[in-house]
Amino acid sequence: MLKVLKQTQHNVAAHARDDDLGAAVADAEIVILATPYGAAAELAKVADFTGKLVIDVSNPVTADYSGFKSAMKPRPQKRSLLC
Repeated sequence: MLKVLKQTQHNVAAHARDDDLGAAVADAEIVILATPYGAAAELAKVADFTGKLVIDVSNPVTADYSGFKSAMKPRPQKRSLLC
């Protein structure tokens, strides 16, 4: 994703967990989160996202990547009768 975004005329930077994420978010207009699921809550403790466009591409998978976790309950399937 970074490679593609750097081909634009925008100022693009990538940051890791050991970087000063508070400063990185403060300097950004748009923040793309590509973090383990649930990490956004921890990031909110060290950075102010007020007024930022945040794109979160996290996927709720189990820690060992063996399955999908969701807090939402599945909706019952409706049966259709076609004649």
